[in-house]
Amino acid sequence: MSAMDTNEFQQFIDNNQCSLKAISKSEYIHGEGFFSVGGDEQAMEMIKTLNLAPGQRVLDLGCGAGGAAISMAQNYGVHVHGVDISTNMIKTAKTRLDQQKEDIQDLIHFEIANITEIELDPASFDAIYSREALMYVDDKESFFKKIQSWLRPGGKLYVTFFCRGTSGESFPELENDIKFQRWGTQHTTAECEEYLRKAAFSAVTTEDKSNCFDHSQQKTLQYLIAGRERFIQEFGENDYAKLVKRIENQMIGNQRGVLQWGVFRATK
Repeated sequence: MSAMDTNEFQQFIDNNQCSLKAISKSEYIHGEGFFSVGGDEQAMEMIKTLNLAPGQRVLDLGCGAGGAAISMAQNYGVHVHGVDISTNMIKTAKTRLDQQKEDIQDLIHFEIANITEIELDPASFDAIYSREALMYVDDKESFFKKIQSWLRPGGKLYVTFFCRGTSGESFPELENDIKFQRWGTQHTTAECEEYLRKAAFSAVTTEDKSNCFDHSQQKTLQYLIAGRERFIQEFGENDYAKLVKRIENQMIGNQRGVLQWGVFRATK
């Protein structure tokens, strides 16, 4: 995960990126249960590539506020095990799950845990899905081998996370804003693809979807600007200015090649 131990890291993100206020702001922008750019629309566009079928088991690593897990259960009738290190995220996810019909609730289980430390039964999942959580994993090669063992033969992997860009350019504004995420020191997409192959995954595909990320962020900016007064009433002018600046910095980082938003698919 990071240089911090699990408890320290958990406390850090619960007090910062995953504070209840931060989750509330994210849900305000992306929809209830969603912490990732694009909300339900983008999540379902990605999930459909897994070709899920009723009764299958899906592992959602870094499940956040539970939106993707709930959508998978609603749309495909799959069982979902969602794992996240943030107590605030899991608390929110369980609140969102409680709002669902009982048959959906029966399909989903949320767990507070460090994704690098959990032990799960071999060959127990038909698919593994993850949005952005793996950028916190330092030893991706070992981690990919571990999660490969959790998939059944023919099981699918779909993960997205930020990787180090190819420009080699420094961008202090971005690095200062996302200190603990260390995007600028992460592996490249090519390195991550090689780690997946070493983990005995097959049919590995890697895409630099930075343009797609920028498009989603542009839509988010437009939404924020159009609803500026409402957002400020809800969260304050300072939070509005910080959020707009953060989004702009992320987009600049992508455009300059400092970051790449990697999308990785593979089969066991």
